[in-house]
This record gives sequence, C-alpha cells and structure tokens, in this order.
Amino acid sequence: MLAVLGELLPCHRLYSRAELEAPIDPTAQRWKNHYDVQYWRPDCLGEVLFSCWD
Repeated sequence: MLAVLGELLPCHRLYSRAELEAPIDPTAQRWKNHYDVQYWRPDCLGEVLFSCWD
C-alpha cells in the first residue's frame, strides 16, 4: 500500500506505522524549538503530525 501511495505522491514523505508509533524524545534538537512538542509532550511522531494537522 505504501509503495502505491509513494508512486502517486512522489513529492510527499510517507511514514510507516512503525515510524509513526516510535517514541520521540521531546528534548532532542529536532524538537527543541517546536512549541507544540514542548508543551503537549506527545509520545510518538504520529501524535506530533496529527496535532500539526488538527
């Protein structure tokens, strides 16, 4: 399924379920200045992306 979507949306980054459910470190450099991550403290990348979209 991801392969088909990857072909249909070549300019977008598609994440696997494992990547979306993997825990994140909110203190890591990638998230240091991201207010939502610092404030809400999401558990995984999927929660970060959903919060940005929502």
